[in-house]
Amino acid sequence: MTRRDLLAGALAGLIPGGPRKTVFIEMAGGPSHADTFDLHVGPWTPDWMEPVRHGRILFPAGLMPNLAAMLDRITLLRGLRARSLDHHSIALPGAGPLLRASRASFGDVCKESAAWLDRGERFVHIRLAGWDHHGNLYEQLRPLAASFDAGVAWLVRESDFRIIAMGEFGRRPGPLNQNGGRDHDPIHAALVVPAHRSS
Repeated sequence: MTRRDLLAGALAGLIPGGPRKTVFIEMAGGPSHADTFDLHVGPWTPDWMEPVRHGRILFPAGLMPNLAAMLDRITLLRGLRARSLDHHSIALPGAGPLLRASRASFGDVCKESAAWLDRGERFVHIRLAGWDHHGNLYEQLRPLAASFDAGVAWLVRESDFRIIAMGEFGRRPGPLNQNGGRDHDPIHAALVVPAHRSS
């Protein structure tokens, strides 16, 4: 499955009477799927990542503890393939409001997105920047993932909208590069939380 396939399904939520209302979280910069939604454990993995197993999935409970406790409600789509390794914004024309978030504001923007959907929008696009980690991966990933974890967990607990979170591409798995980071890779992954009621 390509990112385009996944987004086409998400955009189908714009059709009246069609699929659920959706919060799409663009993890701008290309998050490392190998350290988040498709965890690859090796000698490079810090102990504080605390991998936990849920069925056939390993998940970094130390990085995203709130979401780790909700894995029974989450689907992780692995093996997605990006068509480009260049940084680009994921354009979703006509797809409802675009909300830009920083690490510090992400929680508030998640609440704002829920308010938009409660007022009748069918699709809200949040752009959370900061996932471009060619160096010092774990030092930068830890605070950003903490903000992401808290905001998405709030959406899961307090709303019943479909949630999709992904970047424009992934990061090369295996040992880190010489700068302690990961370079671009076409394979990536997405987090999806289905809605459980009609919305």
